[in-house]
Amino acid sequence: MLLAGLPASALAANAKIDPANYICAELVALTSTAQEAPLFELLQIDGYAAAAAGQDMAVPQAVAPILAQVMGICQARPTEKVVDVWQHMRDGLVLPASSPWRADTTVCKAYNENQEDGSGFPVWLDGYNRQKSENNASILNSNESFQGFLKDCARKPEALMLDLLREHAK
Repeated sequence: MLLAGLPASALAANAKIDPANYICAELVALTSTAQEAPLFELLQIDGYAAAAAGQDMAVPQAVAPILAQVMGICQARPTEKVVDVWQHMRDGLVLPASSPWRADTTVCKAYNENQEDGSGFPVWLDGYNRQKSENNASILNSNESFQGFLKDCARKPEALMLDLLREHAK
């Protein structure tokens, strides 16, 4: 998907973002100091925005074009919430009819068999779940919780990833 090569410890280090309250100034500052796009934050926000729009499909190829548009708006409006801007841009996209990475149907087996392509899906799914849950809980609050989720997913290939993630986010 997008996070191939990003160590789990880097995920845990970034897990403090709250997609509902992440503002444009934070994204602009992070992007200006990073050598690469802040994929963790973008996947969290995209998952969160997808859930808010009632869309259950991760579309990794849409992240870069959305980011380009969002950055222009965010530079002009630093106090705007990124998810609001992102949602507006995402709503304007023509999404593909299908994706192997869907919140409502992707089981652990699909992820386990294609981790390289799906490497960012757990981060996206966590953002999706955070929008859907009452307590905004994340599995990415520590390396241990994230690794525990991945190990459990490896042991339960038929489990729906979203259900398993919700168990770990409690």
